[in-house]
Amino acid sequence: MAELYHLLKMFFSALLLLISYIGSIGQFLYPWGHKAEHKKEVVSPVRIERLILSQDGLILSLGGRPLNGISIEYPKSMIQAGKEGKVSLSCDIEETGVTSHCHITQSSGEESFDAESLQYVRQAHYKPKLNHGIAVKEYARQYLFQFQKEQ
Repeated sequence: MAELYHLLKMFFSALLLLISYIGSIGQFLYPWGHKAEHKKEVVSPVRIERLILSQDGLILSLGGRPLNGISIEYPKSMIQAGKEGKVSLSCDIEETGVTSHCHITQSSGEESFDAESLQYVRQAHYKPKLNHGIAVKEYARQYLFQFQKEQ
């Protein structure tokens, strides 16, 4: 009886080993047979959102506008000082449309312009990027804010 038990144990061990080996080979021979639905993150080409502001308000916006209707203001202290500036920023857009990892890539040299621009992108909500109908993260969307005096 003990011999039969050991023979069956060896047989089933060998069978399990064979099944696992065939399964791993099957993955290479038939990769479509083991499809698992994964959320893929896509690196998209750089897209620049450009906003040009005058002391009276927004002059020009190129690129996507936020869905939540936020606005950006020309800082009053900079109007009074007669200063102009450009701020470049970068943010990721999450699958939910909110921004994350926002940071200034090129400062204007004026804290007011930098702070106003950073506050704007942190509050922005967008329609998420879709890849085959699935919302995916968009990496490093570029923003350029140009604050200029009236012309």
